[in-house]
Amino acid sequence: MRTPAAQPGVCLACCLLLLLSDSFRVASGGFLSKRKVRIKSIKFADCGDTDPVRILDLQISTSEAPTEDNEDAGGDLVVSGKITSQVQLAAPIRAEVQMQRKMLGLWMHVFCIRQFGSCDFNDVCEMAPQDGYCPPLLEEHDVPCSCPIDPGNYSLPVAQFQVKGTRWAGIIAGTYRGSVRFKGKDGKQLACVAANFQLD
Repeated sequence: MRTPAAQPGVCLACCLLLLLSDSFRVASGGFLSKRKVRIKSIKFADCGDTDPVRILDLQISTSEAPTEDNEDAGGDLVVSGKITSQVQLAAPIRAEVQMQRKMLGLWMHVFCIRQFGSCDFNDVCEMAPQDGYCPPLLEEHDVPCSCPIDPGNYSLPVAQFQVKGTRWAGIIAGTYRGSVRFKGKDGKQLACVAANFQLD
């Protein structure tokens, strides 16, 4: 059951989801046939023990695999989670992504290429829909679509976000680890999410 107090922290989670989905989306081009990047496994951890925004539970997977009749099926992001926020979330909210990939048994730094890898985003609030538009999926679950957002708790039911195919899917496939640190305009950390994941 959703309550008014369940709305405020959602923006932060949505921003994280947008970072992930946009990274898959923009990694296009190259020389291979297009297909969707799929999450084979992923495990999250809250790396901000004293942060005012806490990720209590975050589950991200990809939808079912393609079939012979529809090779483009599957691969969309399936998301659910819970967050509690003790502060107002106002622009700008900076996101600092650090990512490593396991290659030949060693963890190697992944440089930022077309918004995939160890990238910095000056204001994730700018990822919100423009002109007051809010996708029906978010409206259905009373999810706010823009900053600022008041303190409170939230629970996001299972939701699915469409991801486009990419010719880089085979290149991106691999084992990764990394973190996303969210910071307010004063430079103080709002939240931190770490992850170990495998892409296919």
